[in-house]
Amino acid sequence: VLSAMMPFWQDQFANPSSPYQSAHAPALAVDDARRSIRRDLHAESFRLIFTSGGSESNALALRGVLSHGQQRRRGVIVSTTEHASVRQLAQELSQEGWPVHWLRVLPSGVPDLDHLAELLDEEIALVSVMAANNETGVLGPLDAVANLVHEAGALLHSDAAQIPGRIPFDAGGSGADLISICGHKLHGPKGIGGLLLRQPVKVKPLIFGGDQEEGLRAGTENVAGIAGFAMAMTLAVTDGLAALPQVRWLRDRLEETVVERLAGVHIAGKDAPRLPNTTMLVIDGVQSESLLARLDQAGIQASAGSACNAGAVEPSPVLLAMGYDVSARASLRISLSRTSTETEVEMATSALIDAIRFLRGNRQ
Repeated sequence: VLSAMMPFWQDQFANPSSPYQSAHAPALAVDDARRSIRRDLHAESFRLIFTSGGSESNALALRGVLSHGQQRRRGVIVSTTEHASVRQLAQELSQEGWPVHWLRVLPSGVPDLDHLAELLDEEIALVSVMAANNETGVLGPLDAVANLVHEAGALLHSDAAQIPGRIPFDAGGSGADLISICGHKLHGPKGIGGLLLRQPVKVKPLIFGGDQEEGLRAGTENVAGIAGFAMAMTLAVTDGLAALPQVRWLRDRLEETVVERLAGVHIAGKDAPRLPNTTMLVIDGVQSESLLARLDQAGIQASAGSACNAGAVEPSPVLLAMGYDVSARASLRISLSRTSTETEVEMATSALIDAIRFLRGNRQ
């Protein structure tokens, strides 16, 4: 990934939108990266607009659809377990007067399709349901959601930032009309992402002042980031998918060991289809801050929920939406990668068990 980025920091640093000769290589790199990512995600029927990351992509999807001049419908449906960039934007849209409806999830974390059917009517323009939850790894039933949404004449947006390299993904067959993706979730650079738009979906830009990205995202392109994003995506859908069985085995082994050796440990979303690398533990008798500090001292990097809210002390909105009573409990998200080893997972499991026993005052 770094090798793909270096030329655009060292000597090919011209503005890709400029007319002079030195801009040709950066412009070609952007075009090649766009084709490569679309190919890797089976998104040939989509346009790809590069953004600064998943949060901007989500904002462009929601605001872009609702604000477009040809969009007469005004309502939006958002699931209660969406990423904070969608949930908080939905709250802002509601304050601005847009009709916002909240889609319940089942205790498993899967969106309630019966409730979705009740919410859909001729006023709904857009529904936003994640492809995979960033805290629990629970997969959204996009096919079933898309069928309901399209029958009602609305569009479906899906935040798929967690998907590439973790499970096979066919954007064209997913049923989603707008798909958010992100570079740093797949071992790529930070500060780069994209929004896939199924033809002929139209959105209104958030950023004005230039014709870059088909006029939908003004500003000089982050060529190095785009090149790194494309390389990371290719590696994710090759090396990442090849490592899936091992990653799943390591995740399952971690969960089984902790649950077997400690009482009062619950796995959020365990009865639903999940990503193979993600686990969200709900632990009785322990506070998240104390547990995270203890693990950090042991060299274990984990979080109490979304990394975007890792410094927050509030209970996870995702767990609350799933019906968990989070009082006197810790929530702990652990994400493995294709580079995770058996030794690393064994060390992390041992450190986690020791930390919980210490904090519970049980050192047996």
